[in-house]
Amino acid sequence: MSVMESLTLALVLIGWLVMFVGGIRLLVAAFRVSVGWGLAVLFISFAAFVFIFKYKPRARAL
Repeated sequence: MSVMESLTLALVLIGWLVMFVGGIRLLVAAFRVSVGWGLAVLFISFAAFVFIFKYKPRARAL
């Protein structure tokens, strides 16, 4: 494996980790607002965008 391939793989893995942690934090913030929001964010992909738009300060606070 070349250096460029190793760097690319490392950056992709870091990106996945950041997305995973961010998704968990968003899910926790949604459940703190209500169980309904938490379930919506968990099962309906577009609900996460609505939650972020509607509860921007809470979504950022975590």
